Amino acid sequence: MKISNMVESSVQVYKNKVHAAAFTLAEILVTLGILGIVMAMTMPSVIAEYQKKSTVTALKRNYSAISQAINLAMAEIGMNPEEFTRYASWKNKDDPASIRILEKYLHVVSTCSNPIVNCWGGGGKPPRFLNGQELFDKDIQETLFYGMRLSSGAIVILRYAVGESSVIYVDVDGSKGYNRVGRDIFMFYLFNRSIALGEATCHASSAPASGLYPGGVGSNCLPWSYVWPLKEDLLRQSCNKEKDGSACAAVIVMDGWEIKKDYPW
Repeated sequence: MKISNMVESSVQVYKNKVHAAAFTLAEILVTLGILGIVMAMTMPSVIAEYQKKSTVTALKRNYSAISQAINLAMAEIGMNPEEFTRYASWKNKDDPASIRILEKYLHVVSTCSNPIVNCWGGGGKPPRFLNGQELFDKDIQETLFYGMRLSSGAIVILRYAVGESSVIYVDVDGSKGYNRVGRDIFMFYLFNRSIALGEATCHASSAPASGLYPGGVGSNCLPWSYVWPLKEDLLRQSCNKEKDGSACAAVIVMDGWEIKKDYPW
């Protein structure tokens, strides 16, 4: 066989293989359609996982910032946790310094006395509990609240509750998000042991040490994680869409700073 014929034969074989391996337009469209369906099915879960991780990161960052601010404030004024948590409670609400002491260490860009009008702007989505009820009464006394907008964009509200220690609300993404407890608003309890044991309205017979606890106020003016030390109880008693969600921060901390599948996301 001549060399030229051999070359032509090899080229023809190569062309046949290429043609056999090529996709028709119909096959390409079917493949793209399948890929589109797969992406449509998987993207929501991918986005949800990203949102969960971003939320936990922001929550952990703000919790760390508040804890550090409390420690620095205690060092500045020479108080231990028992003294400081009482100092920053409703029992001392007429002393402006008691509530403004944290402002110095939280990189505050502005303050707000009325949480709905000033902190969340009075427009958009009003802050709500997990069950949909409004977080704050619109007619509530402004003197019971002190709000701060941080340079990170977060909103931090310190609430003086009569008969209780102070509750801290943290909206990790400010007014632009869901504005829902358990989703982007989380509660912490600046707990004072002597108040819980001394107030007749609390009916507490025992209490943990004074300090900052994730989650809001459980029964008897006590931290959620002390009243219900098991995660399953916190999910049933508070962190679900039929309840207020005030214990959801405690659930996330119990799960090692993760939002697990049983969390009411």
